[in-house]
Order: sequence, then C-alpha cells, then structure tokens
Amino acid sequence: MHQQFFEMKTYKSIKLGQALLALAVSVVAWPSASAEENPLDRYVAKPDPAYEYRLLSTDKGRGYTAYILEMTSQTFLTKADVDRTLWKHWVIIVKPTKVRHQTGMLMITGGSNGKEPPTNASDMVVQTAVKTGSVVTELKMVPNQPLRFTGEDRDRYEDAFIAYTWDKYLRTGDERWPARLPMTKAGVRAMDTITDFLAKEVGGSVTVDKFVVAGASKRGWTTWSVAAVDKRVVAIVPIVIDMLNVVPSFKHHYRAYGGYSPAVKDYQEMGIM
Repeated sequence: MHQQFFEMKTYKSIKLGQALLALAVSVVAWPSASAEENPLDRYVAKPDPAYEYRLLSTDKGRGYTAYILEMTSQTFLTKADVDRTLWKHWVIIVKPTKVRHQTGMLMITGGSNGKEPPTNASDMVVQTAVKTGSVVTELKMVPNQPLRFTGEDRDRYEDAFIAYTWDKYLRTGDERWPARLPMTKAGVRAMDTITDFLAKEVGGSVTVDKFVVAGASKRGWTTWSVAAVDKRVVAIVPIVIDMLNVVPSFKHHYRAYGGYSPAVKDYQEMGIM
C-alpha cells in the first residue's frame, strides 16, 4: 500500500510538473529583491576549471531527438578529504522535433558512478518533452556517489553521505562541507550545459534559457536551492519530502509523528536532529 501511495503521489507530481512547464513558458518571473550573499551563493558563483561536457551519443525517436552527454560539474573538497573529488554526471537532453518554447524542464535524479552511460532517455522524459513541445533534460548522479571520506572504512550514499557532510560542517564551521552546495551547483551547471549545447548546430541551434526544475526527495530539496541562486528558474516541482524552512518543518514532522521518520534516520544517527 505504501508503495502504491508513493507511485501515485510521484505520478501526480510529474503530471503537475508537465502542467507547470506548460504554464511557465508563458510567465515572466518578477525580479526578486537582492539578499546578502551567503556560502551557497559564493560556492555556486566560484569558477571551477573542472567544468566541461561532451556529447557521447544521439538517439532519434518518433517526434524527438535525445542527446546523451557526460558533464563534469565541479571539484568537491580535496583528496585529503575524500576519495573522489570530480563530480561527473549523465545529462540526457530530449528535444522535440518542434521546440515551441524557450523554457525547458530539468529533472534532477540520482544514481551511482561507475556504470555505463545510458543509450536513451526514459519514457517519462520523452513523453513530457513531446507533449509540451519543450526541451526536457534529466540530470543524473546527484549527489555524486558513492564517496568514501578520509578516516572511514565504508562508502557513503544518499542521506548517509549528506548527513556526514552536515556533521563535518557543524563540527568545523568550514562552509565547503555541506553536500547541498555541490548538489545545487550541479543543477546550475546542467542549465549552463543545456543552453550552450542547444545553441550549437549539433544541438539544433535552439534557445532554451529558462527552466522548470523538478526532483524527488533530496533532489526535490535541491530544486529549492537551485531556484534560490539562479534567476533562470521560473518554477520548481519538489516531490516527496517538504524541505522548505527546514527547522519549522522538522519540528512539525516530530510533533506529527511523535518522533522522527525512518526516512531521516541518517541525520538522527549523526546527531543532527
């Protein structure tokens, strides 16, 4: 029953995403008031010579073309901190035969390193692109995992990875540590890649310079932070957990359940909550 509920909720969220994408292509975002620069702003804005991308393959389907790219988004920490510093991702861009809008959709998903690159796009990405007449892209491997941190004897994935970086930040005050920073930068670099690649002849010489950003769970959390740092984002579709205003959100979480959900046990085990 829980699985059916999750699948239904995710399906409805994706359908909402398609509707938001259709709406967002005709909406002009209001300029936001400037805020004081923070560690997330500084991290994302800092140039990183490691950033690059390359086209791996092209897959033509009925009504669309899919481009499979490998993107290096950044260098995270140093080799004194972690076993692998370069963050690499598969970026799957689906361009409908007729692109009707300059607003595209970016879906941030997970996955692990060390696997062969995909050869085609998922049906969900293809159908969203074809039905909306918009470019839809899947950014994989966010966060980039697994990673093994210095002094540990095991690889960390997903929330165990993120919770560890929170703990390091809280203990040291070193603003390089929170994984939310590189996860956000990966989304921003993906938008850079999409715009740059599609403007080239090989990408069809089309303009995509605004985005609806979607993601589930910790990737849904990332949609908020990507929107916070990048004015190209006109709408977001955060799926599953509500991560807006973390402190009051988790206070409500605790009161509603009478304790913390098993879904956040990694943070509880690290003493963060």
